[in-house]
Amino acid sequence: PVAYPSVCDNADYSFVPEDEKEVYEAKTWFKAHVAVYVLNLEKDTRRWEKISGRLSHLGIPFERIPGVDLTAPAAFKAARWEGLLPDSFNFTKAEDRFNNTRPGGGGITGTVGCAAAHLRAMRIVSQLQGENLKPLAIILEDDVKVADNFQVMLWRLLHREAPCDWEVIALQSMCLRRLRVGDRKSVV
Repeated sequence: PVAYPSVCDNADYSFVPEDEKEVYEAKTWFKAHVAVYVLNLEKDTRRWEKISGRLSHLGIPFERIPGVDLTAPAAFKAARWEGLLPDSFNFTKAEDRFNNTRPGGGGITGTVGCAAAHLRAMRIVSQLQGENLKPLAIILEDDVKVADNFQVMLWRLLHREAPCDWEVIALQSMCLRRLRVGDRKSVV
C-alpha cells in the first residue's frame, strides 16, 4: 500500500459490510480499549457542537483538549514557554518559506497552531493514559468527519492489518467514496 497508494484509495476496493456479531465485538473492544480526545479552540463553539454531537450520536465517549490559538496576544510566547514551539522557531522565516511554496495559501499561523495543539495533546494523553488504563488513544481534530462504522473500521485495522509494533497511525484518507463522507479530512 505504501508503494502503491492507488490500491488503498481505490473506490473499487470498497468496504466490506459488517455483520451484527462484528459490530458488537468492535464496539465492545473500542469501549474497553480506546480513549478518544478532541482538539478544539474555545472560540470554535460551532465545531465543538458538531463533533461532540456526532461522537455522542455514535456512542463514543470523548474528552476535549484545548487547541492552540496563535492569533491571541502573546500566544507565541506562551507556546514557547509551554514547550510547544522551540526557542529557535522563527515565525517570519517560516511564513516567508510557506508563502513562497504556496502562493495565496493564507499563512501558517493555523498550521503551526494545529501542530502545537497535537504536541500538547500527545503530552496530555500520555499523562492521562496512565490514569485511564486504556491502552489506545485517538486524537481527533474538531473538523473531522467520523464515519458511521468508525469503530468497526478501527477494530479491523488494528486486528487484521496494522503491524503489532506500530505505535502511531494517521487515520486520514483522501478516498471519499469508500468512506462515504463528503470531506477530504475524514477519519476512517
